[in-house]
Amino acid sequence: MIGGETVSPLFEVLAVNLRMSSREAAWRTRRGGGRPPQIQAPRAAGRPLDSLEQLATKDRKIRKRVDLRGLSGLAVLLLLSADLTEAQSSEEELRALGYISHPGESARKTLAGKTGLVAHRPAEVAPGFTLITALPEASAVLVDVEGRTVREWRDPNARQWARAILLDNGDVFVKGRLDAGQKKLSRAARGGGSPATDPLDGEPWYPLDGHYLARYGWDGTLEWRRGAIVHHDMEVDDRGRILTLGLGSREVEGQRIIDHRIVLLSPTGEKKARYSLFALLSSNPEVFELPLTTDHPAALFADGRLDLLHSNAIERMPFDHLLDRGGIYCRTCVLVTVRHQNLVAVFDLELEKLLWVWGPGELEFPHEGRWLKNGNVLIFDNGSERRGYSRIVEVEPASGKIVWSYTAIRPKDFYSEGRGTSQALANGNVLIASSNQGKVFEVTRAGRVVWLYAVRDSNGNLVAMRAEKYPPTKVEPLLSPSFAGSGGADSAPAQGAIR
Repeated sequence: MIGGETVSPLFEVLAVNLRMSSREAAWRTRRGGGRPPQIQAPRAAGRPLDSLEQLATKDRKIRKRVDLRGLSGLAVLLLLSADLTEAQSSEEELRALGYISHPGESARKTLAGKTGLVAHRPAEVAPGFTLITALPEASAVLVDVEGRTVREWRDPNARQWARAILLDNGDVFVKGRLDAGQKKLSRAARGGGSPATDPLDGEPWYPLDGHYLARYGWDGTLEWRRGAIVHHDMEVDDRGRILTLGLGSREVEGQRIIDHRIVLLSPTGEKKARYSLFALLSSNPEVFELPLTTDHPAALFADGRLDLLHSNAIERMPFDHLLDRGGIYCRTCVLVTVRHQNLVAVFDLELEKLLWVWGPGELEFPHEGRWLKNGNVLIFDNGSERRGYSRIVEVEPASGKIVWSYTAIRPKDFYSEGRGTSQALANGNVLIASSNQGKVFEVTRAGRVVWLYAVRDSNGNLVAMRAEKYPPTKVEPLLSPSFAGSGGADSAPAQGAIR
């Protein structure tokens, strides 16, 4: 009971998840990380509380005390209903609007046969255009809030594009990989060296043939391409320089590890600077003592190398108005997400020093740490198979407290074990790419889904992807007929090809 009100069995489903999450976090805090013992949900009338349909067959009500903290107002209003019939009706409405529409079997039924825009609340969605990079295809599509494709870039000779970003002048910058028949880059494309040598600086390491950076014009014309052992994420500053993530290797206490790198490139892909992530994370023991272990199940390779520092996102501190705060808010500060250490970290590259770490004991295999205008950090917390759901969290660095989070009403309906992006939008909403579930959706800070887009490949399968939204002020001038090379908004999608 809450305030004298009896709660429905539907409420208990969420209560179970909340109790499991809090117990899990407490275990990790006490033990310094690691896996808690298996927690079993309570049973009612001999059945697990895992299905609204099962709960709806019961004619009795289960009384429980639960903690409402962390629930959106919408979830509380729905779950306080003691009438299961009404709750079922509400769930159907939520499903139709995309609130409960993430694969999961139930979500796959919702998205069955649907491609593109599935749900849209025009009055609440942030204006703009969303660039979606689909895996495993080498393509990127720019769509408006109505789900209409306004531009498309595609490379028929590549295996995949891991990420694409739209630059202010309309160019698209791509991290890609050639297909099996195209893996051997020419010496010129590699920038010199051999297939087993990092083409950026000649340092030997294990081969990663076929990976490249490329820049395409608004009309799809390939401007340049350069082979590079880089991965996951990149950004381009106002001087055209490229900040990305690289790879190397080292031996530590007899263990070979993959040492991820922060790499600074020129506007055409030549290496300008490189920083060892191992060295940076070991640079300030008062802030963080780097363990030589990871609990990620895929971290140890067959040849004995350990992917200890697997990282997936990097971003400069972009907000000048935060510089007066000092500390982690500096012009040479970067935020890096280290998935296999369950953390996000801020480094000062000028000092080559670690300044701040957050996440061990709280995050599980995260992605996409991003700075926010208020100085906080937004993170896609993927979660493990054991936890079984993902969430988005906003963290206040000074206190280390989570000040906002998003989890699906039924937590397991939002789960991307790998990849994933989240982006704070100008109107306060958050754009989320649940990559492994093949969909992009936008939520308000109250947890209300106001936009949902399903991403499929040419065979009709839901595909993994990443997404980023750009404001109308950036894209609309590019769609104008007067923009050089664009052909205007009515032109056919651009098809870029590597030649």
